[in-house]
Amino acid sequence: MITGHEGDCYFLSSLAALAESPDTIREIFKNQSYNHEGIYHLNLRNNGVIEQVVLDDYIPVDENGTPLFCQPNARTG
Repeated sequence: MITGHEGDCYFLSSLAALAESPDTIREIFKNQSYNHEGIYHLNLRNNGVIEQVVLDDYIPVDENGTPLFCQPNARTG
């Protein structure tokens, strides 16, 4: 299980609701095709106002190639 901050549940529940509406997901992405540069433009609402967000597909890793911000908790026992 991946843990985060207290407010993560609101974001995750929003993603779950979006997953029920593929047409809405398509509307969020300004460009529907793969971008070789890894840059994507999204139209997201912030307090009801549409804002354009630029997102890349870069995943930061450490010197060993391990992702820095998406690691599961260590299992004990």
